Amino acid sequence: MNELNTYILSLFTAGDKLRVTSLFQLLKGKRTSSVLMFGYLNGLLKHFGLFPKLTTKQYQAAVNALVSKDYLMLITDNVAVITAAGSRLKTEKEFEVTALNGVTFCNTAQEFFDQLLFTTQVISELSYHEKEYLPVELNSFKQHRTKLWLQTKIVNYPEINRQLYQEWVELLPGLPEGTIALLTGHNQIGKTYNQVRKDLSNRPLKQYLAKTNLMHQMITTILMAKQSFPLFVSLFKLTHDSSGNHSASESYRMYEKGLSVTEIMLRRQLKRSTVVDHIIEGLILSDTLPSFELIPKQEREKLDAYRSLNSDFKVWRYGDVIETEPIVSFLSFRIYQIELLREEK
Repeated sequence: MNELNTYILSLFTAGDKLRVTSLFQLLKGKRTSSVLMFGYLNGLLKHFGLFPKLTTKQYQAAVNALVSKDYLMLITDNVAVITAAGSRLKTEKEFEVTALNGVTFCNTAQEFFDQLLFTTQVISELSYHEKEYLPVELNSFKQHRTKLWLQTKIVNYPEINRQLYQEWVELLPGLPEGTIALLTGHNQIGKTYNQVRKDLSNRPLKQYLAKTNLMHQMITTILMAKQSFPLFVSLFKLTHDSSGNHSASESYRMYEKGLSVTEIMLRRQLKRSTVVDHIIEGLILSDTLPSFELIPKQEREKLDAYRSLNSDFKVWRYGDVIETEPIVSFLSFRIYQIELLREEK
């Protein structure tokens, strides 16, 4: 069985009913509240956005192959479950995914990784007063961005090479063996990841996931101990701030302060549906929920009543809920699901 098929099978857990189209959208990185909720409810957010170039044809062929071999079973046209045979074959441990955090880092990790390697080279050469060298980063914008960053940092770190060295010394012991070989510096040419992991040369998908896992592990380690990595954190912010739209974070910050959906709409000049999506995303990604009452009392009572008749909240559909409980808003519906899942954990 090919790698993609094996990987897709690894995402299924016995008893869970996964929507086939939603899983595809999650792997592609479609950032809607529905896809994020699907990933959140099924414990799949770490895989979010890992395959932006995956085509419908490739994905459907993989699903069809798994169904034809009786590893997956379609219980409707768009809902699949793993079979007993699939569970026996499932080999998630084959893939290095323990540190993956796709929903948070899928748009940032590669850019940060490249920036970190380039900055390491620049500072290494600078410490030897070397100006003539072949940069590992050829993009003129990123070269200029790094130059400006260095100008601001040298003010606070006159011996910036020592600080950089210390941060690498702190970071490397927790990373996979061989990571240091990726670094380029004065009289030192770094290897590519493919060269470092020759053992995976015939397993391109496994190699890609291992590299992605490494990048996510680096970022997580750095952000969990910011005081130990001031330069690395600064580089992460540099790349993160230019990695895309942060509108959702802004809406959620306002919601945390107690502003209503309508107030956020008016202040930010956004549609209601957009603000609701932003809030749902913020709730999913936050470690804790806001302390104020998130669901109006009457709506919570209606949702409690619906739950008494439909216990499997992970597969609820909003359309089904409002058929019997029409006063329940979409935001309250999603918040209720989030609360229930957190109670389970």
